[in-house]
Amino acid sequence: MELVEFQDKDEERIPKASKTDKEIQAIKIALDQGEKEMKGVALGLCEWKDDLLWYQGKIWIPNEEDLRTTIIHKCHDKPNGRTQRHGKKQ
Repeated sequence: MELVEFQDKDEERIPKASKTDKEIQAIKIALDQGEKEMKGVALGLCEWKDDLLWYQGKIWIPNEEDLRTTIIHKCHDKPNGRTQRHGKKQ
């Protein structure tokens, strides 16, 4: 697994988008109410910490296309602008 460093503007975007994401907010409410089950989500693997929803130790990214695209690019784009798969440059 590769860790991604976020710039300050990205760090602020995730909690802000989390506040308006319906799915994340539903999970947060369920966690706050001490519920153990929720359709489609293993609540026992979720944790609300630092204004973020964590799932199995990873941040749950809000369903905001621009934010997700930015994160995907940071995770997959190499410094030379090319992606690398199976040891070959594409």
